[in-house]
Amino acid sequence: MKDYVAVTYDEKRKPYTDYPFNLAVYLHRRFKMTPYQTLIDVGCGRGEYAKAFSYLGLRVTALDRSNAAQQYGYFCNYKFIRMDFEGGFGTSGLSFIEKFDYVFIKSVIEHLHGPEHLINDMWHVLKPGGRIIVMTPDWSSSYKDFYGDYLHRSPFCIDALRDILLIAGYNNVKVEKFLQLPILWKHPWLSSVARLAQMLPKKFADWSYFVRWSQAVMLLGTGTK
Repeated sequence: MKDYVAVTYDEKRKPYTDYPFNLAVYLHRRFKMTPYQTLIDVGCGRGEYAKAFSYLGLRVTALDRSNAAQQYGYFCNYKFIRMDFEGGFGTSGLSFIEKFDYVFIKSVIEHLHGPEHLINDMWHVLKPGGRIIVMTPDWSSSYKDFYGDYLHRSPFCIDALRDILLIAGYNNVKVEKFLQLPILWKHPWLSSVARLAQMLPKKFADWSYFVRWSQAVMLLGTGTK
């Protein structure tokens, strides 16, 4: 049986881009991350975000049930642990994981049957005052394409992501829609143009990078311990 990440994120199918590094830089600045703070990247996939955060000076631990990222672990300053966290870590899984300043979970919880187990466990591996950062597709924007990935299990809207964080005990919970266009992070006034692009038929997404990523809306949820 072939590896999910190796197939769905094959380099020919999804070439490497500078987006992971740009997003890491944005989050690093937004949440005032500092050198030598610790971050755990849960469901790290190919390891692109782990690589980016470690390049920015954080001490990174990357987890995934696929070993696709392991090849990068030898060349980058992060530690890789192969682990299946579908049902949460459980007591044994948590026992050897240190406490972290940041938990980063991108494009993962929508793949889980019980995402609440993972969100609950991450509360225990955060340091007091630490922050969780969760990114997942916005169901209201992606419902037509959501099940194009056969491993998508749990769709989220703003209220659902907020509630799963609140129920797990996180404080200062905030959830927002997030557009995956770095130009909007630098020039927020262009968001009005992106909102217009979201109303265009899907066929326009095949012709325009701006339209495509205006329509690929994520949710960004955060909370602190």
